[in-house]
Amino acid sequence: MAVEAKYRSSDVFVIDVDTEAASVVVFASNAPAKFRVIDVLVIALATAGSGTVKITDGTDDITNAIVAATDKAVTRAGTIDDAKNEISAGGSLSVVVANAADARVIITCVRTD
Repeated sequence: MAVEAKYRSSDVFVIDVDTEAASVVVFASNAPAKFRVIDVLVIALATAGSGTVKITDGTDDITNAIVAATDKAVTRAGTIDDAKNEISAGGSLSVVVANAADARVIITCVRTD
C-alpha cells in the first residue's frame, strides 16, 4: 500500500459562513478551483428548536443534516459523502438551513488540482 503525504499548507483552506438563519450559496457555478470538502464544524449562534444545516453541491447532499439547535453547541458532520464531496472548478457549494438554524459553519477543504 502506497502512502502519499502532502504538506503544502496552501492546499488546505477554510470557508467560514454565518447562516443568519437562512441558506447561503457559497459558490454558484463559480468555484475558483477544484477542491474536496473534508470536514464541517457547526457552532450554533442561537437556540432554534430543531435547527439543522447541511452542505450540498447545489443539487446533492455532501453531509448529513448537522444539528444546530442549541445556542453555543458545537457539532460536526456525522457523514461526508465521498461520491459528492469533490467540487470541480466552476462548481457549486451551498449551506442549506432547516428550521431557522442560526449558525457559524466552518467548512475545511483541500485543493485537488
